[in-house]
Order: sequence, then structure tokens, then C-alpha cells
Amino acid sequence: MIMQEQTFNKRNGIMTLMLAFAFHPLVWAQQQATVEDMYRPSEPGIAKTKSILIITDQNYNDTELLYPLYRFVEEGYNVTVATLKGGEIAGYNSAGLKSTTPIQDVDVTKFDALYLPGGRAPAQLREHDIVINAVKHFAEHNKPIAAICHGPQLLAKSGLLQGKQVTAFHKIKDEMLAAGGNYVDQPVVKDGNILTSRMPGDLPAQIHEFMKMIK
Repeated sequence: MIMQEQTFNKRNGIMTLMLAFAFHPLVWAQQQATVEDMYRPSEPGIAKTKSILIITDQNYNDTELLYPLYRFVEEGYNVTVATLKGGEIAGYNSAGLKSTTPIQDVDVTKFDALYLPGGRAPAQLREHDIVINAVKHFAEHNKPIAAICHGPQLLAKSGLLQGKQVTAFHKIKDEMLAAGGNYVDQPVVKDGNILTSRMPGDLPAQIHEFMKMIK
């Protein structure tokens, strides 16, 4: 009986130590995935081909940034996410990236295509000449440009929609018309090197078409 009790106490003590160790704040912190771990795309281990620039900033639409980012990396493209200040950004649905590049450090001549996610970011990005000049570079060199939701606001501010077929989130339809665009309510609208879509649900069709433009 005494031996059984000693064995029980020994096992109970070991379990207590294991639980204390598992729930120790430092151990728990080491085991938890960080936000960066959760949203940073893993490399598929294939040869890199072309390079894509994504321009966005705080309060982007989470899906409209992360879905294209993952698909581009999966395809084997080098992808750079450029923002006004670089560093950490957060979408308005809580997903975040901690490693973005300041747009002033980006050499746009080294990129083959441009992607413009939507959300609230484009409204502030269009007020910065460095962003508008970057967008214009891709247009002037006939490189593929894709924009979704509010992303076409940057195309409008850059003067790229005059006489063009375009779509966007329905609430900015008037902005597209004021910029000289011909608004079309379709999931994907292609006019020359510019590809536009309306909302997150259009992403599969848009990215499928955009991939064909890049290759």
C-alpha cells in the first residue's frame, strides 16, 4: 500500500511539473505561432521566374492581398509587397504582414507585373506621387496590371482609364466614369494590359486570367 502511494505521488509530481512547464509563459510564447508565421507564404521550393510588385498599405482588404500573394508565390514568382513606410501593415479584418518594403526602396524597372488590392488603402495611396509614378511606369511599358475592388482608384488617379473598359467595386462606379472609363459590371474586365475585378469573389477568375497575361 505504501509503495502504491509513493508511486502515485511520484507520477502525480511528474504530471504537475509537466503541466507547469507546458503552461509557463516563456514556453507558451515560444510555441505560439506569430502573426507573421500565420500569414507569411511558405516557399514551394521551385525555381523563381518573374517578379510581381504588389502595392498596398494599412487597412487593405485581407483576402484581396493574401489570396494573390499566395497564388503568385505558389506559381514561382518573386513577390514584393510595397507600402508607404514599409514594415508592418494590417488589414481591416485583422490579418497582417510584418515584412513589407518601403515603396521608395523599390526599383519598378525590375518587375514584370503589378497587382493592386482593394480595401481602404488605395484611397490614401493615390495621394502620393511616388505611388502614382510607379503605377504609370507599368502602363508606359505595357506591363500587366491587375486591380480589384477599390484598387482601380489608383488607375483612375494615374489617368489610365480614359476610353478603357473597367470594373471595380460598385460604390466607386462614378469615380471610374469620371476618370473616362467605361464601367462594366462583370467579374473580370480586360482592356489591353489592364485587368480589373469587382470584389473578393472575383479573385479566382481574375488571378487565372492575370497568370496568362504574365507568362
